[in-house]
Amino acid sequence: MFIGGGQITALPIQSEVPEWARWGAAVVGILPALGSAARAIGPALAEIEATGLSRAARTGVKALGRQMEARAGATRPSYPFQDEPMIPPNAEVKISDFEAKRPGGLDMRHLSPEDDLARRELDTGGWDRKMKKQVLESGDNFNIINGKAGDNLYGFSSKGFPKTSDKSPYWMDEPTFRDIQARYYDPRIGAWDSPRIKNELALPCFNRADAIYRGQLTQDRPLVVSTINPATETVTYLDRNGVELAKFQRTMAGGGTQIAPAKNSIGDIQEIFGP
Repeated sequence: MFIGGGQITALPIQSEVPEWARWGAAVVGILPALGSAARAIGPALAEIEATGLSRAARTGVKALGRQMEARAGATRPSYPFQDEPMIPPNAEVKISDFEAKRPGGLDMRHLSPEDDLARRELDTGGWDRKMKKQVLESGDNFNIINGKAGDNLYGFSSKGFPKTSDKSPYWMDEPTFRDIQARYYDPRIGAWDSPRIKNELALPCFNRADAIYRGQLTQDRPLVVSTINPATETVTYLDRNGVELAKFQRTMAGGGTQIAPAKNSIGDIQEIFGP
């Protein structure tokens, strides 16, 4: 409205073009370029409409991308990693740069009484300085329990990579293992929920948690118990030619229980589960 001055809005203006028509026209304009991928547009448009125009452009790209990935045969990672990028078909999944750091940091020169007790027990158990620091970084709320000769200890690993007590101080006692079994083993199909196990135990990048090893303590020994801290690792998707398709950081929540026995104190270690 002009009344001898600048332009003002006297009443709210209602567009004569419906919102759905405006964003619909924008997307339809790119359909010819999509070819057969246009079949993915229906579900994507529904997701865009639910967000409104203010976020339509951003949501449109993501929603359409997800639908096109699904059409192309990409798979969604399993819970609790379901929000990670979809895995392209035939892609190689490379995992590296595992890191377990205690929140707030760890100063080996100024340990709490609980941490120092754990350090001394790990030292008595034959673990070197590097491994002692690694255990203390990976856990919190340290405690010492008494292990008895013949007690079962369990550990998850990758199929084809046996777990040994001279290299790994990360195990579970019988109650801890049975708790994991009750929550993450499906007896109907005889399968473990490896992603959830990996998340709760914050297992390193090379550990797929698709095999379980059991052994027995060879002597009465104290065991170092702790609550597992969160950990991170880098995940990379590569195509057949080794070209990087996606790269991101995964965080594993931890929260489970780990037990560190003395080095070489577990005997008769055997695999009890595998695919």
